Amino acid sequence: VLDEKSTVYYDKNIYVMLGRAGDILCLLPALYYEYQRTKERQKLVVAKEFASILEGCTYVEPIIFEDDFRKPAQAANWISKQYPTHRVLNCAVCAEDMRVDQKGWSFDRDIWTNSKINAVPHSMPLLFDNRSKEREEALKKQYTSFNKKIVLLALEGHSSPFFWKDEL
Repeated sequence: VLDEKSTVYYDKNIYVMLGRAGDILCLLPALYYEYQRTKERQKLVVAKEFASILEGCTYVEPIIFEDDFRKPAQAANWISKQYPTHRVLNCAVCAEDMRVDQKGWSFDRDIWTNSKINAVPHSMPLLFDNRSKEREEALKKQYTSFNKKIVLLALEGHSSPFFWKDEL
Protein backbone atom coordinates (compact mmCIF):
# COMPACT_ATOMS: atom_id res chain seq x y z
CA VAL A 1 0.00 0.00 0.00
CA LEU A 2 1.50 3.30 -1.09
CA ASP A 3 0.44 6.26 1.04
CA GLU A 4 -0.98 8.98 -1.21
CA LYS A 5 0.72 11.75 0.80
CA SER A 6 4.23 10.35 0.60
CA THR A 7 6.40 7.77 -1.06
CA VAL A 8 6.28 5.48 1.96
CA TYR A 9 5.26 1.91 1.23
CA TYR A 10 3.32 0.13 3.96
CA ASP A 11 3.06 -3.63 4.29
CA LYS A 12 -0.51 -3.67 5.59
CA ASN A 13 -3.27 -1.53 7.05
CA ILE A 14 -4.45 -1.18 10.61
CA TYR A 15 -7.88 0.37 11.13
CA VAL A 16 -8.81 2.45 14.16
CA MET A 17 -12.47 2.44 15.21
CA LEU A 18 -12.66 2.53 18.98
CA GLY A 19 -16.43 2.60 19.30
CA ARG A 20 -19.37 2.98 19.81
CA ALA A 21 -21.03 -0.25 18.78
CA GLY A 22 -22.92 1.21 15.82
CA ASP A 23 -19.78 2.72 14.31
CA ILE A 24 -17.94 -0.59 14.60
CA LEU A 25 -20.89 -2.40 13.00
CA CYS A 26 -20.78 0.08 10.09
CA LEU A 27 -17.10 -0.72 9.49
CA LEU A 28 -17.36 -4.52 9.70
CA PRO A 29 -18.66 -5.10 6.13
CA ALA A 30 -15.72 -3.10 4.74
CA LEU A 31 -13.29 -5.17 6.81
CA TYR A 32 -14.96 -8.33 5.55
CA TYR A 33 -14.42 -7.09 1.99
CA GLU A 34 -10.71 -6.57 2.71
CA TYR A 35 -10.49 -9.99 4.35
CA GLN A 36 -11.96 -11.62 1.24
CA ARG A 37 -9.61 -9.64 -0.98
CA THR A 38 -6.40 -10.28 1.00
CA LYS A 39 -7.25 -13.59 2.74
CA GLU A 40 -5.79 -12.04 5.93
CA ARG A 41 -7.55 -11.08 9.15
CA GLN A 42 -7.89 -7.31 9.35
CA LYS A 43 -6.33 -5.57 12.34
CA LEU A 44 -8.77 -3.26 14.12
CA VAL A 45 -7.91 -1.08 17.10
CA VAL A 46 -11.00 -1.06 19.32
CA ALA A 47 -11.73 0.29 22.80
CA LYS A 48 -11.85 -2.39 25.47
CA GLU A 49 -15.48 -1.62 26.32
CA PHE A 50 -16.61 -2.44 22.76
CA ALA A 51 -14.20 -5.28 21.93
CA SER A 52 -16.67 -8.09 22.69
CA ILE A 53 -18.56 -7.24 19.48
CA LEU A 54 -15.62 -8.66 17.55
CA GLU A 55 -15.80 -12.10 19.19
CA GLY A 56 -18.26 -13.07 16.48
CA CYS A 57 -15.96 -12.09 13.59
CA THR A 58 -13.14 -14.42 12.57
CA TYR A 59 -12.04 -11.99 9.83
CA VAL A 60 -11.02 -9.28 12.33
CA GLU A 61 -7.98 -9.30 14.60
CA PRO A 62 -8.87 -6.99 17.49
CA ILE A 63 -6.18 -4.85 19.07
CA ILE A 64 -7.49 -3.61 22.40
CA PHE A 65 -7.05 0.07 23.28
CA GLU A 66 -7.29 0.49 27.05
CA ASP A 67 -8.13 4.22 27.10
CA ASP A 68 -11.32 6.14 26.30
CA PHE A 69 -13.11 5.34 23.03
CA ARG A 70 -13.33 9.08 22.28
CA LYS A 71 -9.56 9.28 21.75
CA PRO A 72 -8.92 7.81 18.29
CA ALA A 73 -5.97 10.12 17.56
CA GLN A 74 -4.24 8.86 20.70
CA ALA A 75 -5.00 5.26 19.67
CA ALA A 76 -3.65 5.85 16.16
CA ASN A 77 -0.44 7.33 17.55
CA TRP A 78 -0.08 4.42 20.01
CA ILE A 79 -0.59 1.71 17.39
CA SER A 80 1.65 3.36 14.77
CA LYS A 81 4.57 3.03 17.19
CA GLN A 82 3.88 -0.70 17.60
CA TYR A 83 3.45 -1.37 13.87
CA PRO A 84 5.74 1.07 12.02
CA THR A 85 5.43 -0.83 8.72
CA HIS A 86 1.61 -0.61 8.74
CA ARG A 87 -0.52 2.26 7.46
CA VAL A 88 -2.84 3.38 10.27
CA LEU A 89 -6.26 4.44 9.01
CA ASN A 90 -8.36 6.33 11.51
CA CYS A 91 -11.99 5.62 10.62
CA ALA A 92 -13.47 7.68 13.46
CA VAL A 93 -16.39 10.01 12.82
CA CYS A 94 -16.59 11.22 16.42
CA ALA A 95 -13.69 12.18 18.67
CA GLU A 96 -12.57 14.35 21.56
CA ASP A 97 -8.88 14.43 20.66
CA MET A 98 -9.05 15.38 16.98
CA ARG A 99 -11.16 17.31 14.53
CA VAL A 100 -13.50 15.16 12.46
CA ASP A 101 -14.96 16.75 9.34
CA GLN A 102 -18.08 15.30 7.78
CA LYS A 103 -17.21 14.41 4.20
CA GLY A 104 -20.47 12.98 2.95
CA TRP A 105 -24.16 12.95 3.68
CA SER A 106 -23.99 10.02 6.12
CA PHE A 107 -21.66 9.06 8.96
CA ASP A 108 -21.58 5.42 7.87
CA ARG A 109 -20.33 6.40 4.41
CA ASP A 110 -17.72 8.61 6.08
CA ILE A 111 -16.54 5.57 8.04
CA TRP A 112 -16.06 3.66 4.76
CA THR A 113 -14.34 6.68 3.16
CA ASN A 114 -11.97 6.99 6.12
CA SER A 115 -11.10 3.29 5.84
CA LYS A 116 -9.89 3.82 2.24
CA ILE A 117 -11.27 0.36 1.42
CA ASN A 118 -12.14 0.26 -2.24
CA ALA A 119 -15.63 -1.20 -1.99
CA VAL A 120 -19.05 0.28 -2.56
CA PRO A 121 -20.61 1.12 0.82
CA HIS A 122 -23.26 -1.39 1.81
CA SER A 123 -22.13 -3.81 -0.90
CA MET A 124 -20.97 -6.37 1.66
CA PRO A 125 -22.97 -8.12 4.39
CA LEU A 126 -22.67 -7.47 8.10
CA LEU A 127 -21.33 -10.90 8.96
CA PHE A 128 -20.90 -12.63 12.31
CA ASP A 129 -19.28 -15.88 11.26
CA ASN A 130 -18.30 -17.04 14.74
CA ARG A 131 -21.61 -17.04 16.57
CA SER A 132 -21.85 -18.83 19.88
CA LYS A 133 -25.07 -20.71 20.67
CA GLU A 134 -24.13 -20.76 24.35
CA ARG A 135 -23.61 -16.99 24.47
CA GLU A 136 -26.82 -16.33 22.55
CA GLU A 137 -28.81 -18.64 24.85
CA ALA A 138 -27.38 -16.92 27.93
CA LEU A 139 -28.40 -13.52 26.55
CA LYS A 140 -31.83 -14.82 25.64
CA LYS A 141 -32.35 -16.10 29.19
CA GLN A 142 -31.08 -12.83 30.62
CA TYR A 143 -33.50 -10.65 28.64
CA THR A 144 -36.57 -12.84 28.12
CA SER A 145 -38.75 -15.00 30.34
CA PHE A 146 -40.58 -16.90 27.61
CA ASN A 147 -39.68 -19.33 24.87
CA LYS A 148 -40.98 -17.55 21.76
CA LYS A 149 -39.25 -15.91 18.85
CA ILE A 150 -38.40 -12.32 19.64
CA VAL A 151 -37.38 -9.19 17.81
CA LEU A 152 -34.76 -7.08 19.54
CA LEU A 153 -35.04 -3.32 19.29
CA ALA A 154 -32.52 -0.70 20.33
CA LEU A 155 -34.67 2.18 21.51
CA GLU A 156 -31.88 4.21 23.06
CA GLY A 157 -28.90 5.68 21.28
CA HIS A 158 -26.25 8.31 21.75
CA SER A 159 -26.17 9.77 18.26
CA SER A 160 -29.30 8.29 16.69
CA PRO A 161 -32.00 7.52 19.26
CA PHE A 162 -35.18 5.85 18.03
CA PHE A 163 -37.62 8.74 17.55
CA TRP A 164 -40.84 6.74 18.01
CA LYS A 165 -39.82 4.95 21.20
CA ASP A 166 -42.76 6.27 23.26
CA GLU A 167 -45.26 5.12 20.66
CA LEU A 168 -44.29 1.45 20.94
